[in-house]
Amino acid sequence: MKIRLALDADSLTIDDLIYFEDVGIQNFNLSKAHDLKEFVARFIRDDNGERFSEEQAQIEAGKLTLKELVTVVTTLKESVASLTDAAIPPPNGSA
Repeated sequence: MKIRLALDADSLTIDDLIYFEDVGIQNFNLSKAHDLKEFVARFIRDDNGERFSEEQAQIEAGKLTLKELVTVVTTLKESVASLTDAAIPPPNGSA
């Protein structure tokens, strides 16, 4: 299955970051698979890059194999790290 994700600084919210931590995605906690599925579904897009309906996004997320899920989680982790690093200025205030 070709997986398309959309995650950018204009769409990532503080609630997303909190949810990201709460579901254990930082450490890839499969004991919260249901929450993980809901979180991943929020970023899955169709072939045109458009959002699925919430119901269809859940269906598409549910079709992911474990291998695909690991790829998606890795991609989300890297994207969130990159976005937060770019959004937060260095401690010394220089850019």
